[in-house]
Amino acid sequence: MSQCRPRLSFFASDQNHFRLLRDLAAANECDVISSFGPARGGELARVSGAAEVSRLQLSTLNLGNKVDLIVSWGFPYLLPGRLLATAGLGGINVHYSHLPKYRGPIPLHWAIRGGDATAGISIHRMADQYDSGKILYSGHGVTIPSDPDFRQVISAYERIVPLAVTRAISRALMEEEGTPQSGPIGSQGWMRPEFLWVHQSAGVESVHNQVRTFRFGTSGRQGPIAYVDGAWIELLQTARTASINSTQMRCADGYLYIEQSRPARFSISPPGWIRD
Repeated sequence: MSQCRPRLSFFASDQNHFRLLRDLAAANECDVISSFGPARGGELARVSGAAEVSRLQLSTLNLGNKVDLIVSWGFPYLLPGRLLATAGLGGINVHYSHLPKYRGPIPLHWAIRGGDATAGISIHRMADQYDSGKILYSGHGVTIPSDPDFRQVISAYERIVPLAVTRAISRALMEEEGTPQSGPIGSQGWMRPEFLWVHQSAGVESVHNQVRTFRFGTSGRQGPIAYVDGAWIELLQTARTASINSTQMRCADGYLYIEQSRPARFSISPPGWIRD
């Protein structure tokens, strides 16, 4: 491309991501033309300087043909094709998995639920469906700890994303299309409502990873609900091996050990299948 300094527009939802992207732009001699975040009543705008836009406002947002490339990191809405077309080179997005595995809004939660030891990273071109575009960068992500902490895992990603995005931007500016996604499509959405409940027929690993997924998403403040020894409880932390203070829970293929729990609090009746 003939432009001396590439012009970028950022879409993100975290003030730290905006900071890292702006540092990246400065280090690579790119100009930041605009920054946008999801509408949060002005909070994000105050702390990051980004303009806040709703999903509806995206349909009429106009970048004015002043942008060469859109870079999205953690932005929750699908950018419409009309908006992507206003950037000369389209848009790229950061995704925390080896696409097409775990497409969708919460890839790390699905990786923990699946018992994965690591989570990948993909920088892909944005298309008319979530996380479906061609890959400009794919690499090893981060190790998922046995007791994953959300901030810890995201901080680990923040250390590797700038280099990954730099390489993807370089390829995009050279007008490389990228590599089509291949392999089984693991398109995932949000967890279904039944994930709140622990089924008696589930195995040890399945239930343990269910609890780990809740701990990751709620910082350990909430867990799935199980029927144990005649009572409904929330499983806040479990282990595969017993400790002095743990209590055992029978699963389909063995025992899981409850490290932390509390009486369940729920406003809906348990589904009929839960104790079948």
